[in-house]
Amino acid sequence: MFVDTHCHLTDKKFREEEIAKILECPELEFCVILGCDAGDSKNVAELAKKHIKIYGAVGIHPENLEGINVDLALKDIERLADNEKIVAVGEVGLDYHFRQDNKELQKEVFIRQIDLANKLGKPICVHCRDAEEDMLEILRKNKEKLSHGFVMHCYSAGEKYVDAFAELGAYFGLAGNYTYKGYERGSVKYMPKEKILLETDSPYLAPGEYRGQKNNPTLVKVISKKLAENLNETFDEICSLTTQNAKRFYGIKK
Repeated sequence: MFVDTHCHLTDKKFREEEIAKILECPELEFCVILGCDAGDSKNVAELAKKHIKIYGAVGIHPENLEGINVDLALKDIERLADNEKIVAVGEVGLDYHFRQDNKELQKEVFIRQIDLANKLGKPICVHCRDAEEDMLEILRKNKEKLSHGFVMHCYSAGEKYVDAFAELGAYFGLAGNYTYKGYERGSVKYMPKEKILLETDSPYLAPGEYRGQKNNPTLVKVISKKLAENLNETFDEICSLTTQNAKRFYGIKK
């Protein structure tokens, strides 16, 4: 059995088709769909309520801050999170890849969502792109609010930052890009095994030979195989390890 700890399947253009694959795959125990704004998070909550194999996380992504009323959006996120099938706050964080003119706003909204997760007693799914130094500064200043856990989603910052995030208690999410040529896979050997999670980031980042195609949570098995090869473990051992890690992180007792 394996699980997908991070995907995005709320788009009505392909949602039903992709969810059918999840429900029909006996090896996939469950997946976690993440919201990227208040409206998207509402769709996540509805899907999680409808399907036993689907859990959700709700949050405001750093790329979705343009023109929103932050106070109202965060009230919506808090209301949606009051649900046992909503297991985390996310996807939240910092992204300086395309925009750096709104850094302060990104930081403010991220910190407020750290506060919200702490208030709700839920872990945090953290997006960090080209913002590692600011991310570490914020996490260190708010360390006492991270007791429910956080995961560095789609970790790709290399060996340089593994120890710094690990010291703060981070989990590390490995997505489809972990299988790509050029990914610094040696960094995974410095991650605590009990803190490694597998994710697809569907419908993006299709792994291995599926690259360029639409991704799906069932393809987490491709990432599992690559990780097993990298750590000199069996496929079954990696599936068992990462599934137990995911259940511990999200507080899922299923």
